[in-house]
Amino acid sequence: MSDAIMGHSRRMTPTTLTHASGLWSRVLTGPDTWGTLRVGYARHWAQYRVAVYPPGIDDGQRVRLRAWRAAPVWGFLLWLAVWTAFAAIGVGYAVSIPASIVITALVIARSAAAASTTRRFVRQMTVWTGEGEEPTSSIERDRLLRMVDLLRRTDADLRAGRISPVEHETVWAGCYAELAG
Repeated sequence: MSDAIMGHSRRMTPTTLTHASGLWSRVLTGPDTWGTLRVGYARHWAQYRVAVYPPGIDDGQRVRLRAWRAAPVWGFLLWLAVWTAFAAIGVGYAVSIPASIVITALVIARSAAAASTTRRFVRQMTVWTGEGEEPTSSIERDRLLRMVDLLRRTDADLRAGRISPVEHETVWAGCYAELAG
């Protein structure tokens, strides 16, 4: 039986708080320090999109970039929550819908402003592969996936202490520069 059913409560200790904040930090900053890989599908095609953040950004900048990229999802959820809150206190549709749209737009604009200085320097590359593709598409996709693999292995090596932060950032900067050319 669970502790709650038995009448016991769990005490929050510094260890559980640290673990919880570490997990929350990982969710906010993302699994990769260097950027993102997104793979999408459309009929007989696959899209590979890599975004490499500028080397040396801190966790706060990474969180702001991830928040901006996820704005369509959390923006809708925020609008729904604000609209529901207005409806719960009895505000009519004529006011609650426009007001929730304005509030959501202001929060999204604030998120965009917070990420704007770093967002300008993010480098991206998108490759489509699929039916009837050009031969260079597969070559570009493989190059992109090799870069992602290198960056992920470098992240793992840094976390395991096999390389220094300087070595990690050197590899990251090389991949960042490769996307510029």
